[in-house]
Amino acid sequence: MSFRKKIIIFVILVSAGLLILLYSSLLFVLNKNFVYLENETVSRRLGRINKVSEKVFDSLKTKVLDWGEWDDAYDFLVDRNEEFAAGNINSTSVINLDINAVAFVDNSGQVISSYAYDFLTEEEDTSFVNLFKGKLNDPYFKNYFMTTDFQSGIVLFPGDRPPLYLVSKQVLRGDKTGPSSGYIFMGRFLDKDFVDYRFGDIALYSTMIERVDNFNIPPDFFEARNKLIMNEKFVISPGGPNNIYGYSLFEDYGDSPAFVFRVETDRILYQYEMNILLYISILLFAVMLIFVLTFLWMINKIFVSRLIKVFNKVEEYKKNPEADDINISITGKDELSKLSEEFNNLIKEISGSRNFYKNLLIRLPDIVVLAKAGRAIYVNDVFESSTGFSKEDILGKSVFDFVEKKYQDMAAENMKLRFSGVDVSPYVVQISTKGEPLDVRVNAKVIDYHGEKVDLIVLTDISDSVKAQRKIEEKINELERLNRIMINRELKMMDLKKKLESSENKE
Repeated sequence: MSFRKKIIIFVILVSAGLLILLYSSLLFVLNKNFVYLENETVSRRLGRINKVSEKVFDSLKTKVLDWGEWDDAYDFLVDRNEEFAAGNINSTSVINLDINAVAFVDNSGQVISSYAYDFLTEEEDTSFVNLFKGKLNDPYFKNYFMTTDFQSGIVLFPGDRPPLYLVSKQVLRGDKTGPSSGYIFMGRFLDKDFVDYRFGDIALYSTMIERVDNFNIPPDFFEARNKLIMNEKFVISPGGPNNIYGYSLFEDYGDSPAFVFRVETDRILYQYEMNILLYISILLFAVMLIFVLTFLWMINKIFVSRLIKVFNKVEEYKKNPEADDINISITGKDELSKLSEEFNNLIKEISGSRNFYKNLLIRLPDIVVLAKAGRAIYVNDVFESSTGFSKEDILGKSVFDFVEKKYQDMAAENMKLRFSGVDVSPYVVQISTKGEPLDVRVNAKVIDYHGEKVDLIVLTDISDSVKAQRKIEEKINELERLNRIMINRELKMMDLKKKLESSENKE
């Protein structure tokens, strides 16, 4: 992979990582703050739900007060006047009062008269009286609602009836005198229409309640109920990208969990957050893209393109090391410009050294051969003048082809020893020429040539000295032959002399 590609990939990866880090940080900060604002908004609405609930009780208290300090109502508890019951305890009265039920109860807990109306079915609620009487049989219920002047609380009746907001008051005369003969009760069921009517404007979307004792309570209510029972004030949970739920727990008159009130609200802030994230993401991506392109352009212009120029010149020199005109021109006063100057000076030094050694090789009287893997890759001009062969005859061919056959094994073995690290002493071989074989002394070393191991072979012509040596040897052999002849004559003369002396002695 090229250096430029590596830089591009590195910058892109680093920029992508930085972009992800910035986006994640931005998402964390925005989400944390928007979630806080969204929860605060829902919490405020849940708080307003509680205040509206208090206002419902206040409204019931006002209505109970009007009837509880009414002389006719007081007289009714005393004389049980049926005309009062017929004219006031009926559907018209409860509808006008916007309540579900009204009941008069004496101090012993006996229902004197009552009426209940179902706004959903628009019919009389005949079962309410029995349910209410059942509650009056509960001592705690009776003591709670019938021991003080005013009392209010939430009541749950058996079954699937909605919770009842119930208010009680002692019935007194108009001047607030007594003694009281009983209590008046007024109540309002939290049916769906009433909840939507009184609480819907606060939620700005929808409301819903579920009794805590409902066996078929929805999962979200079940989870919220458990958290609220553990003393959490509110529970807020997103229902998706478009809505969010807020849950609040209401207790009955005995401080036991009665029902869970759910407020469903549009996630306007969440949509704002998503839009802001989208805009910032686009802006962040655009800024990052401009930064990356600008950074890559600057890196390429200041560093990469100049470095590639140096690299290309080096590659050009590697392909043509004999070239003398390779020059790197990089302007500036930084490290790359200094590197180009050093490269140019190095090329000049190498070129000068190469010319020096080239001239030296040309002027050497000896044959110089460079062999790689046994094949000639360079010979100097002396080879042509000494052997009669041209350079083209030997270049690329095995150097042993030009060694006389009886010396080839020795020459190959010595080359192998040199490449194995053994220092081989000079030795004598005969090389082929276009005339008679030429006696040469071989002095060879293994050297580095362009990063490769080659054999530098210097062949010194010793033909004249060999011929002179041979003449000397011939003279020596001739003298030795004459010496042997003279010695033989001398021995024969001595032998003859001994024979003559022996003959003379015998005579």
